[in-house]
Amino acid sequence: MLNIDLRKEVMFFSPYSGIWPHSVSEHQLARNIDKRRFKLSIVNCGGVLDLHCAVKESKKIYKPSRTNETKKVCSDCVKCAAEVGNEVFDYQIYLADRISSKEIDEIETFVNNTVKNDFINLVVDGIEIGRLTAYETLIKFKKTSIELTDYEFNHWKTSLFQGLITLRTAKRIIDERMPSKILIYSPQYSSGSVFAEYARLRGIQTYFVEGSSNIAERYSAVRIWDWEKHGLVNPALSSISLLPVANDEETARVIAHINEIAAARSFSVYSPKASKKLNIREHFKIHDHQRVLIAAISSYDEAYSAYILGRFPLSKYQGQVFKDQFDWISQLIQWAVKNPEHHVIIRLHPRDLSTRRENVVSEQSQIWRDLLRNLPENVSVDYPEDEISIFDYYDQVDSYTTGWSSTALEAMINGVPAVTYDSGMPSYPSSIHFTGTSKEEYFHNLEVALTNGRNDANHINAINWWALIFAKGTVRLPGRLQEHRFVKHSNVFVIAVKILERLLPRISHKIDMRISRNAPVSLDSEKLNTLLDEGKPDLFYESV
Repeated sequence: MLNIDLRKEVMFFSPYSGIWPHSVSEHQLARNIDKRRFKLSIVNCGGVLDLHCAVKESKKIYKPSRTNETKKVCSDCVKCAAEVGNEVFDYQIYLADRISSKEIDEIETFVNNTVKNDFINLVVDGIEIGRLTAYETLIKFKKTSIELTDYEFNHWKTSLFQGLITLRTAKRIIDERMPSKILIYSPQYSSGSVFAEYARLRGIQTYFVEGSSNIAERYSAVRIWDWEKHGLVNPALSSISLLPVANDEETARVIAHINEIAAARSFSVYSPKASKKLNIREHFKIHDHQRVLIAAISSYDEAYSAYILGRFPLSKYQGQVFKDQFDWISQLIQWAVKNPEHHVIIRLHPRDLSTRRENVVSEQSQIWRDLLRNLPENVSVDYPEDEISIFDYYDQVDSYTTGWSSTALEAMINGVPAVTYDSGMPSYPSSIHFTGTSKEEYFHNLEVALTNGRNDANHINAINWWALIFAKGTVRLPGRLQEHRFVKHSNVFVIAVKILERLLPRISHKIDMRISRNAPVSLDSEKLNTLLDEGKPDLFYESV
């Protein structure tokens, strides 16, 4: 009698296993998928993307090479893949096993002969490989155009190498297995982007997976949504018609997020730790009678990179009210001249200059410096090098304005009214803050927000929105050793765990895997399995 496996196959595409926090999240996610309904496969690199990749970038290796140092990174990455894939997955597949050395040589020759001119429109086998592999380079060098220097172009060529290897192997793997669903952690990166595109052409639904936007749950909860439908736009806005009221548990998750931002311990937090000692009026020489408005610049290059990839709509970074953020700030300065009873503090985004995360200055930084010279008396500038925490403003300003930055929600949590200039740009509802579709409406909203000042409704609205995003829009996971409360609440344990990870990574990984294996089933497991079984576009289907 034939034993036919009728379960649907869910495939994880995981070429960057050496980014251990992501690999652990994938293992924990896989453990919560119902094996009665699904069989699981995982596709790893196997060392074939050895010229350069996101793992090497994470290890601060920025130049493409095949030295002993980089070979060790590849070797460690293969070991991480084995640790994760050995038990919970039914099938483990390596890209390296699906391509010959001759084909790799051919791809390297093609890459070396590729010229910079019009690189973004490069098409191979009907796949827009130039666009699909551009994201990493554009975001690394904080680009706001596709004009690359020779150094930047050479970086992109390493992404092209990854993309072409992936395209060649994806055809064989996907055509052979034809999975029902594919899950990819951060599919915007080169290899994942190409794999997802080929899956789309074969009619296979691919899901975006990333850690929660809740900093306190970065690796103990994951966001999941349909990559083709939503791209890099959080689906909550299009999925929810009525904002639910947060319960006590959901509110606690929001407060934990705020506390983590204020503490500035996470790599994803740009702002310094809150000091609570800075007097904003004294520092910027603001008169007692003036109302204070902070204008926060949003991260333009991140939005631009997502747009070029085709996973962000034009309206999300180039709105209908102002031409761009330079136009917005120019006109805001003119407004300030006419309204001396207000004082405007312009806060540049930390990504515009070098930060503790990367030593790269954005293309737009010099434009800002030129624009913000010879300002009127009632306009000040907060430069990243001033190292002022965003949290030092919230209890000292009357209103907050931005293009689309999520810091508006932080201000609202603190009761500060938030104003955005274009309702189509923020990833939070128009109903919970001041916004509009014209310049006249924007400047009117500024006056109203500054006049009305703080109120509890701002706090409640921000809590409810974030609670929805963090609770309804994620699947909870046990996390790693670093995420456990007994570690987080002790500076000694935090330091000890970091030392363990750095000096004895294999032992640290074994502990993380033990946590993963022994953890109870997630409270969100049924939500996850329904998503996969029924092909839901996102996790918000329960809230519609």
